[in-house]
Amino acid sequence: NMLCFPRSLARWTRSASITVLVSQYARKFVHTPQRSPVQHVICAAAKNMPARVKVKGRPSLDDVERLARGQAASKRGTGSRGVPHRLNAEELAAFQNAKNKRYLTVKGTGQRRARRLGNNSPVVNTFRQLCDVYAWPAVLLEQGTGTDKPDVVLVDTSPTRLKDQTQLMADMVECASQLGCSVMQDAGPRPDQLPAHLQLENADSLYQPSTEQPALPDPREFEEAEANIKNQGDVVRELKASGLSNGSELVQNEVAKLLAMKQVVQELNEKIKSVQSRDDELLEMEEKNELLRLDGAIWQLQTNEVRFHCPDGRPQAQALCLALAKQFCVRQSKKAAKGRE
Repeated sequence: NMLCFPRSLARWTRSASITVLVSQYARKFVHTPQRSPVQHVICAAAKNMPARVKVKGRPSLDDVERLARGQAASKRGTGSRGVPHRLNAEELAAFQNAKNKRYLTVKGTGQRRARRLGNNSPVVNTFRQLCDVYAWPAVLLEQGTGTDKPDVVLVDTSPTRLKDQTQLMADMVECASQLGCSVMQDAGPRPDQLPAHLQLENADSLYQPSTEQPALPDPREFEEAEANIKNQGDVVRELKASGLSNGSELVQNEVAKLLAMKQVVQELNEKIKSVQSRDDELLEMEEKNELLRLDGAIWQLQTNEVRFHCPDGRPQAQALCLALAKQFCVRQSKKAAKGRE
């Protein structure tokens, strides 16, 4: 509660985020919500010029902190009931530490011990939201829980929302190789880290279409089939011109051959329609993925993970996390970001 005092004894000082009321009787700090400095920006590697692409799906820093406390975000759709974000005391401490270090340290994979279907790592989900605010790749240090489970450095590049992440991946692999770390062969998204809609049955086919596609028939096949139909039709007409009726066994045999040839042409036409329909579906999926990349929430995007093996143990893994965070998790000032647009 504000203390009552004469107006003449009060003076106001204002800054960007804090209003301070100073008097000889009371001092009150009023904190305003922080907004994301790069809410509409996609960033690339720190050593290169960032690519400037407008993104509407990024959350604000205030909404991420609200989700961490179990509160509703001010922007609808930032969180999801199927993707947990509320943190307990231990996870909140790890999250606050990750905000300063710019990489998250978890025991094992960060999964909670309580049984729960699907994604059950709120601290990883919340840190991914934080990385989406600043367009950072999410760098995680998964500490091994036993002698047979060494520490692993995991990097998820999906919060950058870059359409082509090949160069970013290559820069990260180069950074890791300089410290003596190598990419693990089993790198890839864990099933429990996939978005909720990708954990449903057959839902992955919407985002990872099969590379086996029916090929278009050769035009020469159509020419050959049409020529065969014409020749066979001439044979049937000659038989009927010779006086044979439709009930004749010879005519019926030749007509059956003609119908089989027409069936071949019909199958070729159906094959063309199938290929065209597949192309339309792929185009629709690409448009849907592009819309999600720009306007969707981060929990709706599939993870794009790479894991690094550090043979020298935890000190080497921590050094790699620091190097990745320093090179790729850079907070841009508004003045610098404006000058690069």
